[in-house]
Amino acid sequence: MDLLLYLALALLASAYAALLQRIQRLYDPDFTWLTVVVGVGFTLAGVALRLVVGGLPPLSGKALAWWVVGRYAGAFLASGLPIIGWQLWQLRRRLADIIRYLGEEHGQPDTEAVAEERGGRPTPNP
Repeated sequence: MDLLLYLALALLASAYAALLQRIQRLYDPDFTWLTVVVGVGFTLAGVALRLVVGGLPPLSGKALAWWVVGRYAGAFLASGLPIIGWQLWQLRRRLADIIRYLGEEHGQPDTEAVAEERGGRPTPNP
């Protein structure tokens, strides 16, 4: 059941990242905090649903507490990795834009950065 929860959270976070990419101009930078709150809310709700539907194991005290902590840690890992991947992808695009801009400013576009961003090989400048 935990694996199903983690998979569902990863898929939900991936869809959420795709949505945030599409509507980025509406929330960035003033409402970034709201996107974080919503994402954390998805994760907390997912674990709460798992605990209600799946119940608790026959543990008590510290063992039960650590079991619950483990579910939350796994859930945040599952929902956080797609968001981190999306943010790293955005960073890579911004860095490629900066390299391209600086190259154009000095009259020499960085063909390697442009080609890498497009998934191909650089072509020599004539």
